[in-house]
Parts: sequence; C-alpha cells; structure tokens
Amino acid sequence: MIDIGGGTSDLAIFYQGSIKHTAVLTIAGAQMTNDIAIGLRTPNSEAEKIKHSFGCAYSNLIEEGENIEVPSVGGREARTVSRQILGEIIEAAHGRCLNYSTKK
Repeated sequence: MIDIGGGTSDLAIFYQGSIKHTAVLTIAGAQMTNDIAIGLRTPNSEAEKIKHSFGCAYSNLIEEGENIEVPSVGGREARTVSRQILGEIIEAAHGRCLNYSTKK
C-alpha cells in the first residue's frame, strides 16, 4: 500500500495480513503538483487546484475531447488544454513513485 502525502509517500508491504516492510519515499504529491505546473505552464497554486479538480491517475479513463481551462503564468490569458495531457502528467508521476517503491 502506498499513501501519497504532500511531502512524502509512505509504503507498507503486507504479506498474509501482516506488515513485512515499511518505507518513506521522498516522491509525493508536491512533486506531482510541480510536474503539473511545469507541464501545463501554470502557477503551483493553480496546479494544485487542477490536480484536485480534474486529476486522474489513469489517463485511459479520460474521455477524448475533455478540456480544462488552465490559468497561465505571468499574467497571460488562460488556455484550454486537453484533460488527457493532465492525465498523462499525473500517470507519469505515479509511475515514478511506483518504480521508486519497487526499488525500496
């Protein structure tokens, strides 16, 4: 089981109903928010809102043609972006977390 928090993710491996291993990973929600901010070119505060409102960890569940309004940085106009792009960013971040956890 992986509990993804803001600054760290907690990993617990169970076997036959008992915890066999635990670890704290440095990959967490704040990094995912930063990935979204960079990928969508939006402020971190907006990336956090977008993550909670429109995020999906499995991009295949997002219907084609779904779009979201993304505020831009530097006072530029907001843009319309495919929600699929957001899903791909989140999916990649989750993939990194899972890959890192298997090494622990």
